[in-house]
Amino acid sequence: MTALPYCETGVGAPVLLIHGHFANATTAWSEQWKSPTPGMRLIAPDRRGHGAAPREPRPYTIAGDADDMGDVLDRAHVDRAHVIGHSSGAAVALALAEMAPGRIASLHLIEPPFLALAPDDPDCAAMLRRTSPLFGDHATPSEQLAAQFIEAVAGRDATDRLRSRSVWPAIVAEAEALRWSEIPAEWRPATWPNVETPVTIYLGGRSNSTFGTVADAIVRLRPSTEIVTIAEAGHDVQRASAAFAAALRVRISP
Repeated sequence: MTALPYCETGVGAPVLLIHGHFANATTAWSEQWKSPTPGMRLIAPDRRGHGAAPREPRPYTIAGDADDMGDVLDRAHVDRAHVIGHSSGAAVALALAEMAPGRIASLHLIEPPFLALAPDDPDCAAMLRRTSPLFGDHATPSEQLAAQFIEAVAGRDATDRLRSRSVWPAIVAEAEALRWSEIPAEWRPATWPNVETPVTIYLGGRSNSTFGTVADAIVRLRPSTEIVTIAEAGHDVQRASAAFAAALRVRISP
């Protein structure tokens, strides 16, 4: 199987960055490439089906992505890393922790999308109903697929803002992977309460409140989980680069 491409910058504690859908290593972590955090070696692969990564084999599963991340660490000669996963990338980060717990120094989950953990919450149920059918959808044009998904997660105003920006064609191009992807919102970590590594969840103060509901459900399962809210951030919490970097520095020792 063809290996994933990855990029890296910085020197220090290894930090694996796992992007979500509608993104790749370059677009998801653009702020981190502009302003690398001192004392950290950032390693960011394109997930299979995204960016410059191979399109095969399909479908793309969370377990398969976790296998890919382990291979990236091997090729980067990293035995143990701090792992940051954004959105669906948080599912991959957690799967990697279950698969190879000895390789994880700490877990940092940015707005994890585990909506199935809060089945009785009407907002979580509504988002799940709106987004789940878009996975595996081979009929809807890519631009419409991207717009429908982003609107369900971030609202109409956010979708309209993105449409007007230069990044929109890249977002539309990444929509293709959704057609072949496992649904992360329905994925349930098999051994969540038994994950021993430190876990921090990062929420955006301007993001959809359903992610806070999911975070609360995770804390009920694993009370030692820490929640950090960055007031000025939206769903892409890492784009609030200074505040996010400051929060990481406290939790990742150089």
